Amino acid sequence: MARHFWRDVPMPNNHWRPQSLPKIERNDRCYCGSGRKFKQCCADLADMPPVLNAENALGLVMGTMAPEQVGVAALRQVPPAALAVAAMAMCEEHGDAHVAALLEPLFLHPAGLGAR
Repeated sequence: MARHFWRDVPMPNNHWRPQSLPKIERNDRCYCGSGRKFKQCCADLADMPPVLNAENALGLVMGTMAPEQVGVAALRQVPPAALAVAAMAMCEEHGDAHVAALLEPLFLHPAGLGAR
């Protein structure tokens, strides 16, 4: 589960996209630590659907960061729909003030927002 979770979490240093993980071959040792071959252990879980959808994962990641850690440049890289869902998730978790502090820098220069 941890590998699948990691596969789905957007990383700030990767332009808010999930970090890709190396492919595990069938005869490699399983990453779970069992010592068995992957094909005899966790291969059935390899095609598991995402643990989180992208918007919820983004909300979780952004919700753990202080607003000053995110920055305007990073916010402009986040797709508008994902940013909206992340803001709603953060509002429920941390309150309006946290979301306002996070999004306020975007509105200081509204000309750069475009259709957003």
